[in-house]
Amino acid sequence: ENSANFQKPTFLFTQKSMIGRKRAYEEIRDQPCDQEHGDTDNKRDETQATAQQQQAEQVFSKQLLQIYYDRLFPYQDMFHWLSYFNDPENSNLSGIDTKIWRNREFSFTLKDDIYVRYQSYKSLKDWQDDIRKKCPYKIDIGAMYNFEPSRKKTISSDRFVAEEKELVFDIDISDYDDVRTCCKEAGICRRCWPLMCCGIKVMDHILRRDFGLTHLLWVFSGRRGIHCWCSDDVVRSFDVQQRSCLIDYIKLYIGNEMNQFKVDLQAEKTRGIHDSVLRAYHICVPYFQQCSLATQQVLDTEAGIDYFVNMARFPDIAYDLRQALLEEIDSTDYAHKWERIESVFEKAAVKAGKSNNGDTLKASKVAIRANLMEMVFSYVYPRLDVEVSRHVNHLLKAPFCIHPKTGKVCSIIDPSKCDEFDPLSQPTLLSLINEYNESGKQKNNGQNSQIGWRDTSLKEIVKTFRTTFLDDLQREKVSKLKQLQQQQNGGWQ
Repeated sequence: ENSANFQKPTFLFTQKSMIGRKRAYEEIRDQPCDQEHGDTDNKRDETQATAQQQQAEQVFSKQLLQIYYDRLFPYQDMFHWLSYFNDPENSNLSGIDTKIWRNREFSFTLKDDIYVRYQSYKSLKDWQDDIRKKCPYKIDIGAMYNFEPSRKKTISSDRFVAEEKELVFDIDISDYDDVRTCCKEAGICRRCWPLMCCGIKVMDHILRRDFGLTHLLWVFSGRRGIHCWCSDDVVRSFDVQQRSCLIDYIKLYIGNEMNQFKVDLQAEKTRGIHDSVLRAYHICVPYFQQCSLATQQVLDTEAGIDYFVNMARFPDIAYDLRQALLEEIDSTDYAHKWERIESVFEKAAVKAGKSNNGDTLKASKVAIRANLMEMVFSYVYPRLDVEVSRHVNHLLKAPFCIHPKTGKVCSIIDPSKCDEFDPLSQPTLLSLINEYNESGKQKNNGQNSQIGWRDTSLKEIVKTFRTTFLDDLQREKVSKLKQLQQQQNGGWQ
């Protein structure tokens, strides 16, 4: 019943599977063949390799990408964001800071993995023209420096300093391989996507509630991850130490293959559980029940039960928990299975309240309660790549890029509707161009609109970009300009 809301998985054609087949072909090709069947086998292998190459080119190619950059890429909206509505063309107006755009670094990955850093531009047109000319396979966004990045070679390294950048977070589904049974590595499907949803909701709640941030942009990377761009003025100017402090506040998951305990709330030392942790737990529990228990079925095998129980800090709890879960191992009533888990910890907490020094269970109620939270967090709490967030000069892939391994657009996610977001059905480079061409055929004059993305499913993604993020940035900038104008006019109107 709890898994009724989750759709059956469909298979996603990814570059990962292509690479696997290509390697198999190379291995076969390099092995000696017997004289009788060698030619036939080689021809078959060559045919398969050619078919795979053609299929890959349908997903992603420079020719398709050139059309995308020429006709569909939403330059104006991206420019509004990355300039924060400080258009250098309006430099004569008060309150317009042209450095925000002109000192921004862009990095391009070109065909054949040619890497070009420290690109910067005077205007939107210069940026647009250069992208169309270079046709980058990937666009990365960097920091705002104290000099224009394009002048880096003329400036000594000690004087070239990254001054500002959005605080960014990166969560990859491959980091959850130990707690998902449907996919591995870069694979993602509708069964494990809820793990990403839980990460979005926890992070969005903490950043807004605990830190008061308002300008948060959530992006699907096009393959296996999600990115969050925190664009409020206050965090853009954070240095490494300030970013590290914020990360340390949020980060709970410290697990790896060597750690028995993946999360440590240190409840005995703090003698309590922080309110932020309690709120995160209430978000995580439904995802643990519905995704981890019901969909991933992580406690339906003895190995899965051992992995879970091994994170119990108290021997009495571990013993009772293992017995309870083994009794429920064949049950598909996952709500009841969760009730059994909670019951073990509740009974232990009651016993701890009545215990004396002679009892084997020596734990406070707080520590027992925290241990259950730790075990749930070990499955569904967001697992952050902290190095991406920590450094001001770290690069991150731009929204609306095309992922070269899948051909998918780096789409915008509405955090309030992330459960409805389907990573498998996002537009691809080929599907967008087909939509654009079809739209032109259906119009009376055979012409598309000048803003090409309006004729494709990219329209909804741009709309989400505006309604969840860009519109608020614009309202804030307009408000600041009005305040500045009133001050210059001698006071408040």
